[in-house]
Amino acid sequence: MEGSMRWKASVGHRRIFCVALALFVALLLAHEGAAEVFFPSKCESICSKEDEYEDHLPEHPDPNDDNRAHQWSVVLLNQIRDNQNDLSPPGVSRALGVFSACLHDAVAAHSEDMEPAYAFKAVTRDPDANPSLMIDGAAYHAIGAMFHGKPSMQKVYQFMYEASGKRVSAFELSDDLVFQSLGFIEDPEFRSFTYGKQACGEVLTAFTKDGFDAVGNPAKEFKLTYEPVNKAQEKPGITNCAEEMKSLDHWQPLCVPDKFLSKQCTVQELLGGLAPEMNTFAISDTADYMPEGPQPLFEDGQESEWRKQAAEVLKYSAELNDTSKLTAEHWADGPDSTFPPGHWFRIAMGAAKKQNLDLKETLKVLFLVGTALNDAGVVSWAAKVSFDSVRPLQMIQCGSAGEVVEAWKGPYLGVGKVEASSWQPYQATTFVTPPFPGYVSGHSTFSAAGAAVLRDYFGGDSYLAPKCRRIAEGSSLFEGKIVKGQDGYVKNLTDKPNTGSKTTGYVPAQDVVLCWETFEEGAEDAGISRLHGGIHIIADHIEGKKMGHKVASSVYEKASALWNNGQ
Repeated sequence: MEGSMRWKASVGHRRIFCVALALFVALLLAHEGAAEVFFPSKCESICSKEDEYEDHLPEHPDPNDDNRAHQWSVVLLNQIRDNQNDLSPPGVSRALGVFSACLHDAVAAHSEDMEPAYAFKAVTRDPDANPSLMIDGAAYHAIGAMFHGKPSMQKVYQFMYEASGKRVSAFELSDDLVFQSLGFIEDPEFRSFTYGKQACGEVLTAFTKDGFDAVGNPAKEFKLTYEPVNKAQEKPGITNCAEEMKSLDHWQPLCVPDKFLSKQCTVQELLGGLAPEMNTFAISDTADYMPEGPQPLFEDGQESEWRKQAAEVLKYSAELNDTSKLTAEHWADGPDSTFPPGHWFRIAMGAAKKQNLDLKETLKVLFLVGTALNDAGVVSWAAKVSFDSVRPLQMIQCGSAGEVVEAWKGPYLGVGKVEASSWQPYQATTFVTPPFPGYVSGHSTFSAAGAAVLRDYFGGDSYLAPKCRRIAEGSSLFEGKIVKGQDGYVKNLTDKPNTGSKTTGYVPAQDVVLCWETFEEGAEDAGISRLHGGIHIIADHIEGKKMGHKVASSVYEKASALWNNGQ
C-alpha cells in the first residue's frame, strides 16, 4: 500500500512536471513567435533570409567594396545626413542629380558605349584612363561643391586619401598649380582623377547656370516674393482659426515648438520656394507636368469633398498602431535621415548592389534615379508654390472645430478622444508639419519617379533591393523607449511598451518587420505614409504620383538614348 502511494505520488509529480514543462515550452514558443511582428503578414515569408534586410547607412564605405560608385554614394549620403539642417527636399534631389551626372559623365566621356549628358568638352577617349579614379575625381569635386567648408568634409578628404591613394591626394590638395600640372602630365593616376574633375566641372556649370548652387541655394539676387495668405500661428501647433485663417484653402506657416512641450516656438518660412526655377534634366517646361487643377477647394463649391478628405486623415489617425506609426516614420525622411530623395537613391544603390551590376551599369541606375529625383523635386515644388494649398492640420482644427474626434492623443498616449481644435498629426513635436504647402505631395512625386525609372531599367517591378526593414522594440523616432536618467523620461509612460493602439507606452512594443515586394508597392507605401502621419490628404498623393510617373517617362527616354548608341 505504501509503495502504491509512493508510485502514485511519483506519477503525480511527473504529471505536474510535464504539465509545467509543456506550459513553459508553449509560453517560450509563443514568445518566440511574437518576437517580431511582420507587416504585412506576407513579410514573414519574404523576409526569411537575412540578406533581404536593408542595413542602416554605414558611416563609412565598405573598404572591400570594389564598386567605387557605390562607395562614393555612401560618402554623399553621409554628407546629406550630417548637414540635413541646411538642406531642403528639392535641394537634396538636386544634389543627387548633380552627383549622379558627375559620376556618369566622368566614365561616359571615355567610353565607347556611353555618351555624356553634360561633359562634352571632356570627351577625349583616353584608353588608359582608370574608371575608378575618374569617379574619385568626379565625386570629390561634386561633394566639395556641395559641402565645402563644412566640418563633415573631413570624412570626404579621408576617403579620397584611402581610395585614390597618397600620391593623387597630394597632387589634388596642393595649392601649387605648377605641381598639379606636373602631376597631370607625369602621373597617369592623377590624370584619370583630373578627367573626372573636369567632367564634373562641366556638369556643375550646366546645373548652376540657373543661379542656384549644387544643393539648391539661390544666389543673393534671387528674391522670394511669396507672401502667405494666412497669418502665421502664434500658439505652438494650434491655429486660431477666426483670427489667423483668411482662407481654408491656403497654407498657413506654423509656429513650431523649440522643444518638446515648450511654449516657445519659431514661425516657419517657406522652404524651397524658389525651387521651381531650378534646372532640370528632361523637362523643358514644368507646366507640362502640373496637375490639371487644384486640390478640393472649400471656397469653390467643393466643401463636401474637402471635408471628406479631411475626415479620411482623421480615420488614419484613429487607426494608428505600431505598424502604421512605423510606416509613417520609415518614409518620413528616410530611415537614415537623408530626406525622401536620399531614401530612394539608397534603394537604387541597394538594387544595383544586390543584382551585382558592374560599374557602368551601376552608374546608369544612379544617373536615372538621381536625375528623376532632381526633376521630380522641381515639378512638385512648382505645384506647391502655384496652388499654395492648406495642410490637414488646419483642415481638421478649423473644419471640425467644436467636435470631439477619435485620433492620436499625443506622444506615448495612444489613440482616444481629442478636441479637433487641438488635433496633431503623428509627427515629431518639434516638426508638426512641413514648412511648405501640401499639394502635391513631394513624397509621392519623388517615390513614383524613383520607382518608375527603376522598373524601366530592370524591365520589371520586382523590388530588387533588399526588401525588408527590421525596427527594434522601443526604437520609434517619435515614441521611443526612454528610461530613468534619460531626457524626456516619464515613469510608467516612456519606459513601458504599449499594449495596444489605445494604450500608453513606447513604440513598438516588439520588433516590427516591414517589407515591399515591388517598386510600385514601395512608392505607394511612401505616399500613403503621409496620410498615416497626418500631413497630406489623398489628393496630394494621387496627383503627386501622376506627376512622378510622367517625370520618370521623360527621364528614362532621354537618359537611355545616351547608352549603346541609343539602341
